[in-house]
Amino acid sequence: MVVIDSDAHVVETEHTWDYMEASDSKYRPRIVTGDDDTKYWVIDGQIRGQARGPARASPGAPQGLPDLGNLPDG
Repeated sequence: MVVIDSDAHVVETEHTWDYMEASDSKYRPRIVTGDDDTKYWVIDGQIRGQARGPARASPGAPQGLPDLGNLPDG
């Protein structure tokens, strides 16, 4: 049986939103760079938090999610 952990605490990157329908593009967050070179998420026209790259839990840990449609059965 395949188990999918849906509470994996994914850190979103700009690539996360590449799968949105074109009709929903107005909802896509964007990243801006502050005066201190820190990157921030802008959602609904307001800065909502610091944008970070994928978290590194441990050396060799996956840095993205695979295409779940291609998981082996079993």
